[in-house]
This record gives sequence, C-alpha cells and structure tokens, in this order.
Amino acid sequence: MNDLEERKILGEWLVEDFGEDSDVLMSICCDKATGRPLYFSHIPLALESLGSTLPLPYRQLTERAYIYLTAVYYLADAISDGHSCHGSELDLPEMVSLLAILEARSAAHFAHSCPDPSQVPRAISLFYTGLALNRAAVKAEKRSRTVPVVHWEAELFHLWGRSNSFLSLLDHVALITGAPFSDELRRLVQKLLALIQRGDDACDWREDFEGGSWTPFLRQCMRSEPPDTFASEGVEEIVYLDGMMENELSQISQELLVLKNAFGSHTFGHALAEFSGSHQVRAADKLRVMTQLSSPPDLNAQSKTLNGGNR
Repeated sequence: MNDLEERKILGEWLVEDFGEDSDVLMSICCDKATGRPLYFSHIPLALESLGSTLPLPYRQLTERAYIYLTAVYYLADAISDGHSCHGSELDLPEMVSLLAILEARSAAHFAHSCPDPSQVPRAISLFYTGLALNRAAVKAEKRSRTVPVVHWEAELFHLWGRSNSFLSLLDHVALITGAPFSDELRRLVQKLLALIQRGDDACDWREDFEGGSWTPFLRQCMRSEPPDTFASEGVEEIVYLDGMMENELSQISQELLVLKNAFGSHTFGHALAEFSGSHQVRAADKLRVMTQLSSPPDLNAQSKTLNGGNR
C-alpha cells in the first residue's frame, strides 16, 4: 500500500469513528512534514518479528486500533505537558474529551480484531495494562527531571515506557496469533525504544530546554547545575562545542549496532534487526554531520522516527 492509499483508508476510518473531529485526528496521525500516515508499517513489523500472520480483516482492525492508540499517547502527552495539539485550536476540555473517545474506539477495535471471542477479555486487559504502564512512565519521567545526576539504568523505564505502544501491539499480536513473545525479545525491544527516545531527546534539546523538559540529555549537559542558571546560548555551547551531542550520538549508534546483531540471532528477528539498523544508520549520519560542520547543525528536522509516542 502506498502513502495515498494509506491516507485514504485512514481518512475513511476517522470519519466513520470521529465525524467532525476527523481532520484534527488526521493531522495527529500523519507526519507533519510529508503528510504521510504514521504507524501503518508497524503492523507488518510486529507480525514479522513474531513469525505470524493475520487474515486481512483482523489485520485491518489491528491497524486501526493501534493507530488510534498512538494518537491516545500523543494527546495524553500534549495534555500532560500543556502543549497545543499540532497547532489546532482545541482547548483542554476538548482534548480530554477526544482522548477519551479515542481510547474507547481503540479498545473496541482491539477487541474486534480477536479471531476467537474468548481472547477478548485478555486483549482488553493487555490494552489497559499498556496504558497504565505508559502513564506510570510519564510520571517517572517527570520525577526524574528533578534528579540532577543521570543514571541510565534508572532512566530506562521511562524512556521505553513513554513509547510502549509498539510493545502493546506485540503483546496483542502474540495473543491473537498464538505466537511466542519471549522475555528476552521483550527486553531487546524495550532497549530499542529507549535508544530511539534518547536520540529524539538529544536532537530536540532546544525545544525541551525552552519548554522546561529536563531530559536525561539536558541534565547531562547541565552537569548537575540548576537549570535556571543556564541560558539557551550556554547550553548550545555545551551541546555542540563541548561535544555532548557528538558523544550521545556516538553511544546511541554503537548500542543500536549491538541491538541489530542481537535481534539477528533470533529466529524471526530479521525485521527488527533491519529496523534497528536503519536507526543506527540515521544516528551515524547525524554524527557524521557533527564532525563535518563547524557551526551547530539543525538536527531537529532529521530527528523524528517509532513511536506512540515517539513523534
């Protein structure tokens, strides 16, 4: 399916489920720069990663449910941080109302995507467990902003938990297809999500700084100093001239390469190995830009990548 076909299908789903709110949701579910619908590619990735297949009707219901779930995460994040919704004029009560409807529609489509009706209670349980985990991760991330020293093991939960919609998709696919989803593979996916989030945080440092979102990368740059002692120009010097961005991208690139090899050792890990490799290439490309340019580059345009969050 090409981008135009995906956009047409998504538009029909949104009109059917949300009526006059479909335009706002279309903007949330599509890439801001290209207009390309997001997350359709995650369903074949999940199926390949677990060595499973789904008949088309159940696959489409799973796609629909999953895309709505990623929009739930986006809206919840916007509400939590007080951000606008893709420049829309939605006020807070409207966003909360839309989030509730999205959540209900997503849960319903996950339930309808179960070939066996006996799977429905477990599917709904997995859905709300994933949501609860995401919200716990968001709270953990906010608490971490007050801790000046970064300990990556302690940060790991909120880094992958804020983007755990893909894990929820894998859990659902494993349930309805009967495919195994091992603890080892789950840990590798969590690590992948965390590294992607780290890359986004590094490249979005200016937006995060101006919004008062003290990510692990920013806290490393500030070196345990209070955030209000820094101006944007001072942080920029640390990020670029002191090599913090270069070090972060180098570490992310190296760890993604290790993950690529780890995924490749799994029976059905070739798809996730390829996915990790594509992100490793992007990180390496950004690192190459860092070493070639003497002035601070605009990496923000290159930063966006998987996420349910991760946008």
